[in-house]
Amino acid sequence: MTFYTTKFDETNFNLPKNWNKKIIIPEIEKDISENLEQNPNWNCNVKTNFNKKKNCLEKYKKVYIGLVYEFLHSLKIIDRRCKIIIPKIWYNIYYQGDYQESHTHWPDHFSFIHYVEYDPEVHSSTIFQNPSMYGTLFNSTQFEDRMFENTKTFNVEENSVVCFPSCVPHYVPRNESGKRRISVSFNANVIFD
Repeated sequence: MTFYTTKFDETNFNLPKNWNKKIIIPEIEKDISENLEQNPNWNCNVKTNFNKKKNCLEKYKKVYIGLVYEFLHSLKIIDRRCKIIIPKIWYNIYYQGDYQESHTHWPDHFSFIHYVEYDPEVHSSTIFQNPSMYGTLFNSTQFEDRMFENTKTFNVEENSVVCFPSCVPHYVPRNESGKRRISVSFNANVIFD
């Protein structure tokens, strides 16, 4: 799908069924029982392991790299001679009242959000903001072209993965429900041989 003249996609990446519930969530729950923190460099209150020296998700990078490789290849963004690296992987936990401010993942190439624990009935998906200054000059009634939309959300479900260019600003609205929301985020860079 085209969005702000950049390539976006929603997909389930063919993740193993219940992989999030059987493997990822127990790993995160074990990690948060030891230490749950907010990132002091972020202007929000989301709980994360972003700054932890020992990352409980490091061992899953290979699984995500394989899925990212196949996905970017299917979009004809990369070819078989490329290498994918994931320099950073982390989880974010949103309890009631938690949110994430607008930010980008620049200077990485692509970013991914895996909605590990997510209820579309009560949680908001990530809101992507138009990186083009022209998006602020027009409103949707003037142009039906997606290039001029100010924001965009995707209909995601639990275990969905969204891919986007790392330079696109995005944020997560306040979790108004009493139900926990967990996402795993990571950035991927393409290395050409």
